Amino acid sequence: MQNKTSTSTLLASFFLIPLFLLVGCGGNFNWDKDVANITGKNLEKWLRKAPFTNELSQKDKITNITSLFPFLGQYYQGQGRIVPLHSSHLDTVVYKQETVIYQDPAWGELFLHAMLLHKKDEVFLNNFYSESGNPFFEENAMEIFHVANLYETKVASKNNRYKTAIYWAGTGNRSYLLGFYQQGQLVMEATIPLVDSDTTRVLNKLKEVNKELNLNIPEWEQANPADLRESGTVGTFWKTDLPPY
Repeated sequence: MQNKTSTSTLLASFFLIPLFLLVGCGGNFNWDKDVANITGKNLEKWLRKAPFTNELSQKDKITNITSLFPFLGQYYQGQGRIVPLHSSHLDTVVYKQETVIYQDPAWGELFLHAMLLHKKDEVFLNNFYSESGNPFFEENAMEIFHVANLYETKVASKNNRYKTAIYWAGTGNRSYLLGFYQQGQLVMEATIPLVDSDTTRVLNKLKEVNKELNLNIPEWEQANPADLRESGTVGTFWKTDLPPY
């Protein structure tokens, strides 16, 4: 896989997550003790502990973020995708979520995303995502689709406390290392671009994220570059019949 960091991929100076990705504040939430300790009960501050700089503002009303990252916050349960309600106080599935986007000088465009669920039901990623073009940024937007494919590596684990995996994400001519983690109510993902085909460097950066966010995921810490080879399997991804892996 090859990827080159480029600020030219940005089509606007500022991004805003669509309304369904905004943080919700309503409804009662019973915090799991471990999740509360990890996040400090504040997803926004927690994600910003990640070792990156040059965060992009999210004040503009128009965004092409889903064009760059079609898989951002796209989680699945049961028979389909989790779609948070606009009125968060009425949402019985998602309590709140937060996304932080960076245009890091050393790494380029990347994001971290976290979601809090009311229930501890298992969450999955899909291995294929597609988003239509944005008419504010692209001519013939209705004819354009931005697609992303996820590929399993050897790093995948599931136990009574958490599940985790490291994937490669390919979108356009860019490749990202994607760390996925669920611990009960908490679901999070972090993506880091692959720069100059240096898998050791990008893996080490994911390990920094692991440490700075107080996740302390053993599978991330113990992973080596050989573990990042595509496995050619699809066992951890969402399926309608949800077989165990």
